[in-house]
Amino acid sequence: MQHPIRQISLWAMHADRAPIRSYMGPSVMGVPAAVAARLAPPFIDRGVRVNEATEEAVRANLATLDSMLDQAEEWIAASVLDSEELSAADFQIGASVRLLLTFQDLRPLIEDRPACRLARRAVPAYRGDAPPVFPAAWLEPLRSPSLAAPWAPDPESQSPSAARTVSGVGRTR
Repeated sequence: MQHPIRQISLWAMHADRAPIRSYMGPSVMGVPAAVAARLAPPFIDRGVRVNEATEEAVRANLATLDSMLDQAEEWIAASVLDSEELSAADFQIGASVRLLLTFQDLRPLIEDRPACRLARRAVPAYRGDAPPVFPAAWLEPLRSPSLAAPWAPDPESQSPSAARTVSGVGRTR
């Protein structure tokens, strides 16, 4: 999830530089935030090139974002993520999803999902507020997910004695 979300974020910050300062604290590595914000565009441009944050990549990432969140929510349902004690994976996925929540046009489309609850738990405070920047057609896959509430737990799979391995993660519950 990290790379596609990085591409989405870099593309958005390249498309609209106005919110850059909202992502910064009072200073960035000892540099006042206002100065750092003025210096940020070349670094964002470089990030766009290095991470290949092209329009095509971002459109594809947004088209598959629902399935990426579904996968994280399968891990949440299986207690691989968002357990009593947070793991490194919780913080990696949580921080990535938390970054998505800073985009005003993405927030309402994903904020009620379990992955977003994990994100807010793992990273309670996250700077940044970016106004809408993504074309409406790019967001359509998020507006009409293929399944209604795919993250709703299956009652039969909630048995405490049921052990299963989650695809891609070597942990059982």
